[in-house]
Order: sequence, then C-alpha cells, then structure tokens
Amino acid sequence: MKSITHNKHLVLILVALVFVVIRIPYLDTLLFWDEIGVYGRGIYYMLDGTVSMHPSALDPVISRGHPLLFTYLYAAVARMVGEDIVVLRSLSLLFSFLLLLTPLLFVRERGWRWSVVCTVLIGVQPILAAQSIAVLPELLVTLLSIVLIWAYLGRRLILYFLVGSALVLIKETAIIIVGGICFFDFVGRIRSRMDGLWWGPTLWATPIIALVGFLLVQKGAHGWYFFPYHAQGFILDMGSMYKKLSNYLEFIFLAQGRFLVTLLLVMSLFVSYRKKLHLTKMEKLLFTLSAFYLLFHTSTFYLNRYVLVVIVMMMMASASIILRTVSNWGINNWLVTAVMVMIVAVQSIYHNSQRFSYDEDFSFVKFTKTQKEVMDYIVSGHYVEQKSLFVFPLIFALEDRRYGYCDSDLDDVLSYSVKNNPTNIFKIMPMSYDVVVDTTQYSLAKTWTCYDTEFQHWQRR
Repeated sequence: MKSITHNKHLVLILVALVFVVIRIPYLDTLLFWDEIGVYGRGIYYMLDGTVSMHPSALDPVISRGHPLLFTYLYAAVARMVGEDIVVLRSLSLLFSFLLLLTPLLFVRERGWRWSVVCTVLIGVQPILAAQSIAVLPELLVTLLSIVLIWAYLGRRLILYFLVGSALVLIKETAIIIVGGICFFDFVGRIRSRMDGLWWGPTLWATPIIALVGFLLVQKGAHGWYFFPYHAQGFILDMGSMYKKLSNYLEFIFLAQGRFLVTLLLVMSLFVSYRKKLHLTKMEKLLFTLSAFYLLFHTSTFYLNRYVLVVIVMMMMASASIILRTVSNWGINNWLVTAVMVMIVAVQSIYHNSQRFSYDEDFSFVKFTKTQKEVMDYIVSGHYVEQKSLFVFPLIFALEDRRYGYCDSDLDDVLSYSVKNNPTNIFKIMPMSYDVVVDTTQYSLAKTWTCYDTEFQHWQRR
C-alpha cells in the first residue's frame, strides 16, 4: 500500500517537473518592467549595501514602502550563489515547483486524482508560466497563501503564524488573505454555534503582529507607515472599481483559455445544485478568499498578475467541484483524461501571445530582446554623444550593467513616464533632449524607434 502511495506521489512530482523543465530555457531572460524599476533594482541595491530586512536597507523610492522579506531573500541567495540574473530566476522557478507540489498537502483529504488534476490546471496557466521565472513577489505570495490555507484547515496554529507572518512580510496586501480567513472562521463559528466566537478568529489574526511591527519600524526609519505615492493610489470610485472588477473577472475566468475550465465549473455547479451536493469547507474557503482579495484589488492599482493567487485558488476549487460531479455521474477516467489534454492544448496556445501582455505570458521575453537590440544600437555609436530620452522601462535598464542591457554607463538620460502622470515620482531632468528612444509600442513587431528632434524624423529597426 505504501509503495502504491509512493508511486502516485512520484507521478505528481514528475508532472510538476515537466512544467519546470520546459521553462528552464527562459532563465537567462533580462530583467523586465517592474523587475527593473522595483524588485530587481532593489535586490542589486541591497547587494551593493546591506542585505537586511530593515526599511533603511533600501531607498524608499525603490522599496515603495513594501516589507523587504522578498528582496532580502533574493539578495541573500544572490550573495551566496552569485548575482547573475539566472540565479534570481532560478529561485523563482524553485518556488513555482513548490507551488505545483502544494496539492500534495491536501492529498489525504482530497485524494490523489484531485492532486494531479489540480497540479496540471495550475501548471498550464500562462500567467503562472511567466511568473515562474519572474523576479516578482506574486508567485511567492501565492505559494505561501496555499500553505496558509492548509495550515488553517488542519488547525496547525504555530505553522499558520509562521507562514502568515512571512506572507505579510513578502507583500503587505496579503493581509487580505489573513483577514479573509478570520472572517471565514468567525462566520463558521456563528453558523455552527461554536465556542470562542471572538478568541478563535483572533488566533488566526496573529500574523498581523509581524506587519504591524514592520510598519512601526518603517515609521521610525522614514517618517511614514505607507509609501505616500502608493497611499494616493486607493480609488474608491464605484465606476472605477466596477471596471476593474469586470476586467479582473474576465481575465480570471475567460482569458488565456480558462473559459474551458469555467464552462466545466458552471456545469458542475448546476449539477451539484440539482442533486443537492454541498460545497466542502475548503471550497467555501477558496471562494471566500478569492472574493476578498479580488474586491480589495478593485480599489488600488490594476495589474493582472496581482490576481495570480485568485486564479490558483479557482483552479483548486474547480478541480474539486468538477471531479465530484464526475464521480457522482460515474464518468470514465479516460474521458476525464481527454478533457484535461484538451485544456492543456488550448491554454498552451496562450503562452506566447502576439501582443504586449506585460508579465502575463512569455511575450515579455520578446520585449526584453527588443530592448537589448535598442541598447546595442545606441551604445555602438548612434546618438551616444547626444542627450537621449528613454521611455519607461528602458530608463531603469541603463542604471546597472548587471541588468544586462548595456556594458557601459550612459549619461544625460531622461526619466519619462509614458502616461506623463504629474504625480509620477521620477523627475524629468534635463528638460531638453536630442533623441527619443521608445520600444513600448513596437516590441512584438520586432521594431523600435529613435526620434531625432533636430532632423525631425524616425529611425526604425
């Protein structure tokens, strides 16, 4: 019996390894977008100074007031192993492998078939593929959130406190996950008339202590609890929130081929309702946390990668509900396998989109190659003596040779926001320039532009 269980676990590990191995060729991709402007930039800044979680270890313009556990972790590994970009991306790939293995934590309650299906549904997501090599915190937030859910459901209080504390110190917005669990526990105690109506949820709120501690230290170091620029980013306008919610829902349930899973989920929920099959505690929790996290992000900055954890939780809940319906109907396993193959085939199409998709799929790899082509052209002698304006994110690509975009320093470079936002924290200096360098609009067409202000013409490659 143990041998059979061991073999089943080995199959799941091999499935996870397949998703990891096919992403290894992307490990040498240059830093991109927020990796250049915030997280990767912060890691190299910390490597040049003190590798520490103290708020003073990073310039606030770089840290944006975020807790520094993510930056500290990557910087510490880079100091021990090496500062190459491949090292940083390999650490992210390791975290993605661990995320794909998290269904094993639930195998005793949910079964082996659910664990495999869940791993496949999570692993095939294009946004996870991109984030699995990204030096960004959302992947680690997702990993720790799933472990936190497991710790809560198993009433593992000490582990819950440790994982929850790490989670909120990776990114403070993850406190919504902790708050959602407290709310779920509170409502559950009311409905079941359990004792400890207040002290129970209070125990599950203990990770807040870690975040409060960091904010107090940050107040002492910088004079504020939250980064002022980000504090202005909360918009409680109903029209704006509704639009973000609509966009997020479309991305989570329909985009990147997820419409197939959504269709099966809706059909399964309908059957469950007709047959009076109730949702399990884990399914209810996953839906509750997804709703909390999603509603919160409708009031702040919009980026689809922020809802990576919601997508993963929805894949877990979908796998559970769909498989329960399949079992209830006595559907053959071969049909389930065929449907899974179809889902993998469809979603794989979206791994390399032909439009600029930020960090939602591997299209950003093409973008970094275009940026590198621009820099090779500039430093080879074209316009190198002139004052040049580099549109974001190239402005940050020039700051450090370790980013891989140039081997020499370039002076008189302007910082510029594409949206020309007056609240942008980066100043435009100097106010005059000779050349505009832009890759944003032309990257996936494998072209780029340099606008010579003296001769009033574009040079395209």
